[in-house]
Amino acid sequence: MDTLRVDICYRPLRLAWVIRRDDFESLRRIFRVSHTLWGGRSNPVIVSTNLPLLALQSPKNRDFVGVPDGI
Repeated sequence: MDTLRVDICYRPLRLAWVIRRDDFESLRRIFRVSHTLWGGRSNPVIVSTNLPLLALQSPKNRDFVGVPDGI
């Protein structure tokens, strides 16, 4: 009889957040969302003055770059 073995490795989703300088409301929302996620304390917050350009340059060690609504 043949058997099949499957190993599943879970890891946290790695996020990077991009916000504008002096946008404290978005920063608060990011902290609320990040701390509810597994591994959220290690998600970097990138402060930028040129958001469209920076959002396209995803850091290589991140799965997703998030930009809060209203930006």
